[in-house]
Amino acid sequence: IYYAPYYNELYDSNTRVMKLKVNLTPADINNFNFYDTVMIKNQTYRVNKIEYKPNDLSVVEFILIG
Repeated sequence: IYYAPYYNELYDSNTRVMKLKVNLTPADINNFNFYDTVMIKNQTYRVNKIEYKPNDLSVVEFILIG
């Protein structure tokens, strides 16, 4: 009941995935919550995966939700 909207956003058959290289700090990782949404160019995304690399660009996988 509680996680159905979150689950449906991530595993919908029309879901679009985008990978970007992002400059993340340790504070960004510490304060991050996977339930949060991110706005990029007027599109709402949810983070699916983070490949964190200290002092380098990290690869972040985003899922388009709206």
